[in-house]
Amino acid sequence: MGQSRMQFKAYILVLSLWAVIFLPGLGTPEFKGEEGRRVLPAVTMVQTGNWIMPSVGGEDYYNKPPGINWLVAASFLVTGGHSEWAARLPSVLGVLAFVTMLCWIRTPWLGWEARLIGAIVFMTNISMIEKGRLIEIEAVYVCLTGLVTLWWLAVWSRGGSPWAMWVGPCALLVFGALVKGPLLGVVFYVTVLSVLLYARRIKAAFSPAHMVGIVIILVVCLGWVYLAYWQTSGGVMVNKWAVQWHHRVAPKQVNFTNWGEGPLRGLVNMLPWLLMTPLLWMRRFTSRIPVEHLGGFRACRLAMVVSFVAMNLMPGTESRYSMPVIPLVAILLGWILSLHTEPIWTDRLWRGAVLIFLIAASAIGIAGAIKMADGIECWLVAAGALGVTGVVLWLAPAIVGGLRLSVATSSVTAILVLEYAVFALPIVTAVQNRRPAAAAVNAMVPSGQTVYVYRPGYQPFLFYVRQPLAYLVKPEDIDGRVRYLLLGGDFLAAPEVKARLGDRQIRTLCEFELSERVRGRYRLIEVGAAPHFIRDS
Repeated sequence: MGQSRMQFKAYILVLSLWAVIFLPGLGTPEFKGEEGRRVLPAVTMVQTGNWIMPSVGGEDYYNKPPGINWLVAASFLVTGGHSEWAARLPSVLGVLAFVTMLCWIRTPWLGWEARLIGAIVFMTNISMIEKGRLIEIEAVYVCLTGLVTLWWLAVWSRGGSPWAMWVGPCALLVFGALVKGPLLGVVFYVTVLSVLLYARRIKAAFSPAHMVGIVIILVVCLGWVYLAYWQTSGGVMVNKWAVQWHHRVAPKQVNFTNWGEGPLRGLVNMLPWLLMTPLLWMRRFTSRIPVEHLGGFRACRLAMVVSFVAMNLMPGTESRYSMPVIPLVAILLGWILSLHTEPIWTDRLWRGAVLIFLIAASAIGIAGAIKMADGIECWLVAAGALGVTGVVLWLAPAIVGGLRLSVATSSVTAILVLEYAVFALPIVTAVQNRRPAAAAVNAMVPSGQTVYVYRPGYQPFLFYVRQPLAYLVKPEDIDGRVRYLLLGGDFLAAPEVKARLGDRQIRTLCEFELSERVRGRYRLIEVGAAPHFIRDS
């Protein structure tokens, strides 16, 4: 009963940290980076009911499978509206799903302290804080990798049914493949094979349950490929995938600078906990692992290294490719730090860094509250930073060992994220330009009127246009229905567009410029009727 009570308290702490780190200001910033490619196809899916092939700007989007778009579209349907908060919800729920499984799934390898520390490590590394607050593939992909790997390890460690050990993970692998592709299986299968090799039970990989799981993966994934192939220009889709894969594995020209930076950036993604990973090889701690569990620990440690190296061997690699290793790092650090109970000399350094960051956070909180003294939340955050700093200073001599240092580190992270949400996000939002651009369109087009957009490509600001949108991808699509037409770049002067507009009167309603790589300047025009307009039969 005591263990269960402590496990429940640990989960309450994990749940609180998750809420503080990932929820504040979630819907405040505009979509950035690749977020629009995850959101705009989801909007189209909800509007058209076509959930097979994602599309951006009216054109099929072949770069990625539709799994992430399905999640966003489902979030829109469940929450009842289109918003940044709803779009990013799958990422934060993915984080919650992994740390919840980590806290509650039964495994003799990990006690409640290891589970708590592992969850803290996962939620407070740099890359998960960044990606977990965005709707990008990486957060969902990393969490799926963690779920499938942890599931298999838990069932294996307690000698569970082969069907539970293989079919469940394979179901998650199916969805992972439909989110990003087959690379999710690298970390999973490297871990599985390492554990089986250490246990000298490699034949378990050829069990009927595993074969059934592989059949499930192939049937579902190839089934989607078949439907997408015949619904779209299948040859273009396959060629696009081949080009992407070739670019990553065997590019025509290797950029050795980027290739060398990939592993370094991948390691930076694991800060601050990267500094703790040498403990995984210290005999002082590994000797405390029970003999019957030591093989599993060593196998997972080997899998962590091999997976990271394998992900970074591709000439076209990027730092985000090695992010799926992070759940395994969190599990292993939770395992080893739970065995770190007495002080060592590095504890003083870590504790000192925690105190420095807390004092800095307190100073930021006070300065921010004085500067932005227009809301009680500013003063509450400042007071919270001061309170946490005071408690940590008071308890400083007792903050030693893996568990206490991890909890202290999580308090720093929580305070800094809250300060970012309260003090920094309003400043960031004030200089963003996608919402104002869409607001200009909304102000000039009467409610309910359709805005026709000619070959927009990838333009996230269209998410904020509240009037109905219709995408035109060919000059012939510009017909007599079009009244409000949004054009990017020099399309208004393009001969094919001028020919389709004919002698219709044109009135410019607004113009704006976005900091996009292509078609950054946009013009909204109102097109009048003309008796001699070219009409399609």
